[in-house]
Amino acid sequence: MSSLFTVSNKLQLKRLSILLAPIALFTIALVTLSPHPAQAATVPEVCFTFSSNTITDYDIGNPDCVADVDIPNTIAGNAVTSIGGGAFYGKNLTSVAIPTSVITIDNSAFFSNQLSNVTIPNSVISIGEDVFANNYITSVTIPNSVASIGGAAFAGNILTEVMLPDSLVSLGSAAFVGQSILGRDSYPEILSGDPIRVQAALDTGWYTKLYTSNPSNPGGFTDEVIPETIFGGDINSDGDTTDSLGGHVINPAHVTISHQDAQGNTLEPDSTITGDGLSDYLVKNNPSNDPGLYYRINDSIAIDPLDIPGYASPDSVVLDLTTTETTHTFVYTPASLTYPDPITSSTVTLELPGDVTNGTVSAISPSSIPKDTFFSYPLGLTSFQFDTTIGATKTVTLYYDLPGDPSSYTARKYNTNTKTFSTITNATITRVTYNNKSMIRLTYDITDGGPLDQDNTANGTIVDPVGLAQATVGVPDTGL
Repeated sequence: MSSLFTVSNKLQLKRLSILLAPIALFTIALVTLSPHPAQAATVPEVCFTFSSNTITDYDIGNPDCVADVDIPNTIAGNAVTSIGGGAFYGKNLTSVAIPTSVITIDNSAFFSNQLSNVTIPNSVISIGEDVFANNYITSVTIPNSVASIGGAAFAGNILTEVMLPDSLVSLGSAAFVGQSILGRDSYPEILSGDPIRVQAALDTGWYTKLYTSNPSNPGGFTDEVIPETIFGGDINSDGDTTDSLGGHVINPAHVTISHQDAQGNTLEPDSTITGDGLSDYLVKNNPSNDPGLYYRINDSIAIDPLDIPGYASPDSVVLDLTTTETTHTFVYTPASLTYPDPITSSTVTLELPGDVTNGTVSAISPSSIPKDTFFSYPLGLTSFQFDTTIGATKTVTLYYDLPGDPSSYTARKYNTNTKTFSTITNATITRVTYNNKSMIRLTYDITDGGPLDQDNTANGTIVDPVGLAQATVGVPDTGL
């Protein structure tokens, strides 16, 4: 699915010489650009050197020849069909409007400027090598007329993703290498010779996401990773030559995972998964330089939920990645604690809020419980404990496998110190289906240090013996 691209020696030398040339320009202060540049200005024809329908130079030294350029369709009555090689090289252009008369844009035509985005008209068929390299381009529209894009055409910019047109037949080597937040400023750092500066620059780079209109990629474009050997060897002096300068990934897809409780409350920040063990497209976070690790459109992947303390983890899912982004929400239920009741051996279940810790639940030994006048306890008594914030009020829920109408039951608290019982007045008792079974559910609030807390002390630990009781006729019986 992917391959490691090896740059030819000839191409290595060419790239190196081109990228070294503009270093002197980087002493110029960076102009702050808006995401969309100002409207390009119409400039006098005298600003352009023009012959054979081709612009070959631009006189930026002329005060009338501004840095936001609206290239005319015609010069001296002749159609502008080509932007010649290096015509606007190093002119510090801040924006450019390319006319619909242009068919070809030759090598290095707009190399080393301050362009932030580019729209290429649908008349253009060919984009040469290094044409828009070393700028600050964050977005580019490539029309469905372009058949070829030359090597390093968009190198050294800030492009995170690009749509490739159906018309594209040829994609040159290193066309999108060197993308980082630094834009054109990354290469002076990479070529500085200072290992610390070089490494810092490498750490800002990413693999550009390239998308084909048809996800099946009929053009057969492949992933590309450009190694540091393009600049001659171990540029960051770390003892190897395996570091990556970036490149591109074809038709990647990622997953955004949310983690919520049943009420829609966020339990953990959303997480992004871009591939096996990967959460983004930064070069430094793919140390094996293996683009095959990234997920792709039309992949099917298994996703495991996070383990969140206090909650039962939902089941893993298999997601079909039909678009560039797939979202999934894992819904968590509070972790449950269980024990077999000593009367019928049926399971009693305790559910606690997800933000409590150290929860335990068990039956109280029948031999330690006195008679409760006028009440019996068909499943005995439950004792639970958990840690929480000091003074906090929490909702607890218990499920009992009991027959009959919920109204026939009363929630009773047992005080193990005084050996006495009392009714829990704020309790709600209902019949529900739980784990595919009809159960009696007991729910109530309890406050750390409040009257239902066994130790009556706000210390961050809640202890509460409780049971579901039924009124008795005649001689009272605890049911134990």
